[in-house]
Amino acid sequence: MVLRLWWINLKVPLISLFILLECSILTATALLRLNHTLREVIDRVNEKGGPYIGLVMAYSAEAHELQSSGIFIPNSINPWVDLSGRRFNVGSIREVNVIYVMSGQRRLNAGITVQILLDVFDIRGIVHYGTAGSANDSLSFGDVSIPKYVAFTGSWNWKKFNSQKTHLDELIFGEYDLPQKGGNLLRGLEFKTEEFYSVGEPMKQVFWLEMDPLWFNVAARLQVS
Repeated sequence: MVLRLWWINLKVPLISLFILLECSILTATALLRLNHTLREVIDRVNEKGGPYIGLVMAYSAEAHELQSSGIFIPNSINPWVDLSGRRFNVGSIREVNVIYVMSGQRRLNAGITVQILLDVFDIRGIVHYGTAGSANDSLSFGDVSIPKYVAFTGSWNWKKFNSQKTHLDELIFGEYDLPQKGGNLLRGLEFKTEEFYSVGEPMKQVFWLEMDPLWFNVAARLQVS
């Protein structure tokens, strides 16, 4: 099977974070009340088109690029579902069933939006779609990069030179000086771990999250069309 990359003519590099998830139609709609006004609509969307790829965007410009590209084809019966102040757009891209939604900025908005997407719809995977730069100049427009590890770096705190160590973990730049370790005026970073919850396992305090290697295998078969 050959997978094709959805190509959109953007003026900025594109990076996507893939998260593999398994949900059934039963669990996808279980959190909606039986008498919810949208229950029949949600059931119909899931039964007729699921499972979907969820496409999550933070900025309106990203949604505009997708809409103006013409590659997203809205569902003829239920083109969208308005739920909890968000519009979940139902359709397809190159014959792949997709639901895309604007999450807005910040972690809280992203978390709430993704949770609604997973709880209500039949989703088999999520693509977080957005613009980004790259520290590697060998990457160009349309390249697909799958990281081995990801981390949330928003909780880092820059330490002043000669400041005292606290109870938090630190990344000391001087330990990576070449040709030998020594003092570094940048001092270092103080960082916090994140609480990671997984089915069947106790909560863990982690900094690095390892990506499922399945996504690298998928990316290796992508073709630009």
